[in-house]
Amino acid sequence: MNVVKESHTVKLKVAKSELLEGKYLNFQLLSQKLGDAEKENNLSYKSFRNKFYNSRACGKYNMKNIAGLPCIDVKEPMKGFASLILEFEVED
Repeated sequence: MNVVKESHTVKLKVAKSELLEGKYLNFQLLSQKLGDAEKENNLSYKSFRNKFYNSRACGKYNMKNIAGLPCIDVKEPMKGFASLILEFEVED
């Protein structure tokens, strides 16, 4: 079993128009936002996204399939402790 050695917290801004059912964000859009955050912070290629993909595979996030699309709950994104802790700020 792998143990999380260090974690990073990422706060992402999300528009209400990007949400499905008022509280779910599409997986691909989230991946794109994480890529933008990597560029803003001058991090290496896919540093946030790799942590996100690995934590997602371990079931650390509240995910739901909506119309065949994997989506994350922006109000309560975390199930457990992960290497990438996500926080969302919903803008009008």
